[in-house]
Amino acid sequence: MHNTESMMAAIDGITLPIILLDRMGAICNFNLGAATLFGITAKHAVGKNINALCSDITMPDVNVQGNTQTYELKARITRTSKSHWLRITSSKAPNVEDSSVLMIIRDITNEIESRKQQNLFQTVTDYFDKALMILDCDYKVIQINKAFTNIFGYTSSEIYGLRPRDKLFKETISPEDERKIDVFNATKEPFDFTVSTLTKTNQEVWANFTCSQMSEDWVIDEKAYYVVFISDVTQAKQLEELKRVGLTMLSTSDPLKAFTSFASIYAPPLLNGLQPKFAMLNGQSFSASRVNELSKAHYVHYSKIPDLHPWLKSFAKDKLIYSTPLTSKSGRLIGLILLPVVHPERLDEHQIEALTILAQLGGLALQHHGALTKIDRLTQYDSLTGLFNSRYMEQFVHQELSKNTDEVAVISLGICNLELITEPCGSQAADRVILETAKRLKTTAGRASHISRAESGEFFLVTKLMDMDSLRMLCEVLLGSTTQVLEVNEYSIEIETCAGIAFGQAENFKALCDQAHIAKNRAHIGTYGFFDEGMNGVSKERLLLSYSLKKAINDSQLKLFYQPQVCLKTMRVMGVEALARWYSPEHGNVSPEKFIQLAEKIGEIDRVSMWAIKAACEQMAYWRTIGVSVPTVSVNLSQLNLNIDGLDQYVDRILKSYHLPASCLILELTETATSELTPSKMTMILALRDIGVRLSMDDFGTGFSTLANLASLPVSEIKIDKSFVQAIATDERFNVLVSSIIDMGNKLGLTVVAEGVESKQQLDLLRSYNCPIIQGFIYSKAVTADELTLLVKKNAFNSKIKGIPCASPRSQYDRFTQMPELYFNRTPL
Repeated sequence: MHNTESMMAAIDGITLPIILLDRMGAICNFNLGAATLFGITAKHAVGKNINALCSDITMPDVNVQGNTQTYELKARITRTSKSHWLRITSSKAPNVEDSSVLMIIRDITNEIESRKQQNLFQTVTDYFDKALMILDCDYKVIQINKAFTNIFGYTSSEIYGLRPRDKLFKETISPEDERKIDVFNATKEPFDFTVSTLTKTNQEVWANFTCSQMSEDWVIDEKAYYVVFISDVTQAKQLEELKRVGLTMLSTSDPLKAFTSFASIYAPPLLNGLQPKFAMLNGQSFSASRVNELSKAHYVHYSKIPDLHPWLKSFAKDKLIYSTPLTSKSGRLIGLILLPVVHPERLDEHQIEALTILAQLGGLALQHHGALTKIDRLTQYDSLTGLFNSRYMEQFVHQELSKNTDEVAVISLGICNLELITEPCGSQAADRVILETAKRLKTTAGRASHISRAESGEFFLVTKLMDMDSLRMLCEVLLGSTTQVLEVNEYSIEIETCAGIAFGQAENFKALCDQAHIAKNRAHIGTYGFFDEGMNGVSKERLLLSYSLKKAINDSQLKLFYQPQVCLKTMRVMGVEALARWYSPEHGNVSPEKFIQLAEKIGEIDRVSMWAIKAACEQMAYWRTIGVSVPTVSVNLSQLNLNIDGLDQYVDRILKSYHLPASCLILELTETATSELTPSKMTMILALRDIGVRLSMDDFGTGFSTLANLASLPVSEIKIDKSFVQAIATDERFNVLVSSIIDMGNKLGLTVVAEGVESKQQLDLLRSYNCPIIQGFIYSKAVTADELTLLVKKNAFNSKIKGIPCASPRSQYDRFTQMPELYFNRTPL
């Protein structure tokens, strides 16, 4: 009894409603808080059953161990007839001998109402299309909606209490957006910005954030809250990037080829991996209704399009095609973009917009291509006859004809009496004579010959060198077809022609034209003549040199010299380039350019290259045996070598025979060669890659390689041509170009080597561009293997140029020598 009185005295001072019940549920005591809640004094409550206060409250089942029970319920108070939400905690009364129960009651009506409001708010916000965040005064997240989770993947528990920048932002916000935030903090005026963000799974999402302060109703304890609406603008950004890159490619020299390459790279990611095809109409004519049908983007079954392109049968058999028109500036239908789909629903609004943009860019590319074609025609063809002009004929022979033949015959044919025709008959009559002569030449010469018009009435015909009898017969036929009577107005004009012949190397085309012109001037009307026989000395010299080269290959007269490639950071040798040298007893020192080109022309280049690979690997093995650290050796390949049957097997066998890792061998191809690869040559490159050999693109910047070609080749290294490097100190354009190449190479994870470095000024500029590897006379010319061994052992490169910092600690060098394949991105593909 004393314990009960003591306990009740203690709880009377507590404001929370507390009731003491006996084991039958009768009220033993009742504090002031309970009296206030139930509207009844302790005097009137004591002795009554708990149900008399509120019928919803039942006697708790509390056993003798004193387990505590807590539950919530909505109860109607008997005396006040008001409903309240109550949280009741019941337990066996402490320090009381009988089975009395102590019941603590909390009125949670306001809490439940607040909880309902919050749930209602969450339910409402979950219906928003836009993602939403609520931030507290410290800009920490206190609430998000389902749309936010759908975009970023984070649930409320994962993002709660964090600042958005801690989880979402991929990069530093721009200074302009930082300024907006500062203004917002000062004025609370709404603002928005767009930034790249990361989802929970590290996927990039471009998002637009619109921030504003919530209304005064949400100011709690003088602390403001903020609402942030978020829109996923990734698709809009992708389309914007598609337009930007697409417009850039239109500025290239071949916009149609650039557009095709661009579309093959950028379109599939936007079209669920599907690759669109481009169909040019090429002047085909259709009915007005057919043109009207094709001029609209629509779904069509593949069977409805074979009249345009039969190859579609294999491209999209049994599929629907989404056809998007390509139109000219005037709206004329010039082509189609065709995309195979399984169901129309697969193409959403974003994908259709991407195809529309591609169609617009394709139309611009076709127009630009047409404009450039017209310009090319004006610059490459004679406006009167439609034949090549002299400048383009020279370019054509050097770039195209010389690939297929070593020697050519050049015939100069002139109209001898053109001036006599012009004086009495006028320039229009002379033009008629020139045009007619051109037509007769084209008809007589056939496709095996290429014709250009030079000045006035002179034409040049180029053909593959044939035997003398055939060449004489061709000249006689040409003269016979052009020496005829032509009726011009009231005049009967007899055209008189003569010709001169010269033959020799295609690369000497301009000189051959001069020689043929001289021979023509010496010929009489209706006849032809050959250029002076003294020129035959050139051909004889070439024959003698060819014989000597074959003998040199058989007798092992060729030697390999090695030029070091030095790391700008450590001043250590990163590798060497093996360069062939030839000293002939008959001809003295023959330049590599001369004998390598000659080897290609006489069919000996395969033997030269295979010898160079074997000799370089043999030297590498020897260096490793004596402890000289030369991590890699580069050997130049001709693109003709890629036709060697089993080249990959030969290289693999050589490497294994000298116990060398494939990663120590780098094969160099010029940029021009890599832009002219046939499927079989590409297959060989991939086979070499598969055994671990690496590919370097030599003379980078001098050819016609595109970024798409660079991305499609298994290239691990690019070498900047020495002509570019040597111009950086004097020409700002090359300065910008070289720095851009280095930056691009570094970002693509390629090793970048600058060739031909000869001055300290060039060196300092390349260092400022973060060029990793240097090659050139500033360090060393190409030297013998023994000379290079001494240079490496003495570490002579550190002191070669004043102002170059010393090498890094030996430990770093040791790590490099043990694992050369991991250093400076020179990794196996």
